[in-house]
Amino acid sequence: MCKLGKQKGTREAIHDVNPYGSVKDRCRIYEHKLVTPAEFAELPLIPCRFGVAAYCWRTSPDFPRSLPLMNEPAITPELVAKHNLTPDEYQKILNILERTPSYPELGIFSVMWSEHCSYKNTRPVLKSFPTQGSNILVGAGEENAGIIDIGDGLAIAFKIESHNHPSAVEPFQGAATGVGGIIRDIFTMGARPVAALNSLRFGELSNPEVRRLFSGVVSGIAHYGNCFGIPTVAGEVYFDKSYEGNPLV
Repeated sequence: MCKLGKQKGTREAIHDVNPYGSVKDRCRIYEHKLVTPAEFAELPLIPCRFGVAAYCWRTSPDFPRSLPLMNEPAITPELVAKHNLTPDEYQKILNILERTPSYPELGIFSVMWSEHCSYKNTRPVLKSFPTQGSNILVGAGEENAGIIDIGDGLAIAFKIESHNHPSAVEPFQGAATGVGGIIRDIFTMGARPVAALNSLRFGELSNPEVRRLFSGVVSGIAHYGNCFGIPTVAGEVYFDKSYEGNPLV
């Protein structure tokens, strides 16, 4: 929430922070909780990122505890397991925070420690691959993409990215944004993408849901490449029942 004035730091106007809403004489601070302009004027100000004329309020440390943001569920072993966190991982969270995490914090740890974000299961395997050599200009993990010297003053930039679970949630957009991430990382190395490859794993095509995922993923890959004029020149695909829960893209 911000309070906006005509000049930096003024208290001339109090706005409900909604870019599509109208100015109101009271500001919503938490769900179903309101503060009057007089009360709001007494709240301390700190600079915020919305511009020179914008200031954000900050309450005292005990203020949120008197007005809870939401009715959070209890953090139970069942809830931890539902977030795909192992008991050891949850214990590490407790050690880091030195307290029980809140419900939003548990969700953040669940996402950031997922395979998609952290490669926690495949990282040991990836580390076993060779990454050094006389022709390596930029090694794996050093920058956005690796670069190999091919001689005659030329080099090739390579990038591999997986969008497995995003493609399971929304196959077209999940696969398309996976291609987009690869193209982005090639561009950031000062190179120009010229071609794309793919390696795909799906469940058995006799399953209607697998056919839906397969069709969406293939369309998403083609669409994003076509937007940049980058052809998908080769690839491979395997179908096995073990991939029905989550495709590999």
